[in-house]
Amino acid sequence: MNLLLRKILLILVFGMLLVPHIQEQFGVVSIEPLQGGFMPAADTSFSIKGWFTGKYQSKKEKYLNENFGFRKTAVRLNNQIDFSFFAKTNVSKFIIGKQGCIYAKEHLDAYTGKDFIGEDSITHRMQRLKFVQDTLIKMGKTFIFVFAPGKASFYPEYFPEGYSDAMVEKNNYRVYLKQAKELGVAFIDFNKYFIDNKSKSKYPLYPLKFGIHWSDYAACLAMDSLVKYIENDRALDLPDFYWKKTEITFARNIDIDIVPPMNLLYFSSEDKMAYPRLMIQSGQGKERPRIMAISDSFYATLHNKGFTKAFSRNHFWYYNKSLVDIKLTRNIPLEEEIRNSDVILIMSTEANLKDVSWGFIDDAYNLYAKGAKPYYDATLPMINYIKTDAAWIKSIQEKADAKGISMDSMLYLDVKWMLDEEAKKQQR
Repeated sequence: MNLLLRKILLILVFGMLLVPHIQEQFGVVSIEPLQGGFMPAADTSFSIKGWFTGKYQSKKEKYLNENFGFRKTAVRLNNQIDFSFFAKTNVSKFIIGKQGCIYAKEHLDAYTGKDFIGEDSITHRMQRLKFVQDTLIKMGKTFIFVFAPGKASFYPEYFPEGYSDAMVEKNNYRVYLKQAKELGVAFIDFNKYFIDNKSKSKYPLYPLKFGIHWSDYAACLAMDSLVKYIENDRALDLPDFYWKKTEITFARNIDIDIVPPMNLLYFSSEDKMAYPRLMIQSGQGKERPRIMAISDSFYATLHNKGFTKAFSRNHFWYYNKSLVDIKLTRNIPLEEEIRNSDVILIMSTEANLKDVSWGFIDDAYNLYAKGAKPYYDATLPMINYIKTDAAWIKSIQEKADAKGISMDSMLYLDVKWMLDEEAKKQQR
């Protein structure tokens, strides 16, 4: 009996060792890829040169460590145990505070002034912005500088251990706001508006636990406010966003946008949130201006909810680098992009104010004050996309090795060739 038991245990041990290998080779079980901002390791092919330089071994080891069978499940199981039993998240930028409120570390740093870039730097940037705004107004454009809300400002009472909920005298948000008022920069402060209406609002304006952006309901309010602001400034009647019914249900979509990068095995929301059934009135007599938005992911929440329907041309420059939902086939001069827009909007949450406009202010200032010719590089969006595809990166790496150049150089050359070919097709 003891011998039989030993054989059974031995078979089970070998079976457990073989199962990951079988999964790795044949993919017997379909497993969702891990979420989050990381670049997957690309596989590599054997070469004599790579062997002797050690590059082959290091690349192969990294690839195998990330792709053994059931690794994704193991990662999710580990994350679930840490989260459920120890109130810990393994996403480096997230910190869990009181009442299960999850913050992004950068939001906490912004609120407490740890990322403060200095009053002189902000004054310099805002003076340039004032010049750009005045130039745009002379050109008949509408300019808006939008302070999106921040979770740290909205929920300071739930800060984790080690963080003071007392706002410092100077942080980026407070100094930017002060400068905007003093210089006469046109702005909308949703951060202050939502804080002031925190206890008055019929529905939550910010998800408590699992959302990093404003709530779906708050996004609808912001869309309505922005449309009314533009209507008033341009003396136009834009399509109107409205809702007659609001669904109250468990949090979903942007109200739990922290969950996917946490990579858990199981998640169930306990918080109930409001979801207006958004409609748009765009009948006869409604006018749709052209908008150029330079923003972080807060504008993306509006873009994804249909804010674009109020405009005839919607160019959303994500962090002033990638043009969302539009494929570039050529470099676009900044002067051309501004000329073809009626409304120029810059939006940032408090955590991103240290880099606000992501180069747009300086580029626009240099364009109108110094006669420079800045442009949007068409290769960047495609390069960023390819870097998320392990198979594509592997192909690029193999071509780079064959040519004896760096992977980044080969990536740029491939993207440039694709864009040139696309441009030729459009000219035919």
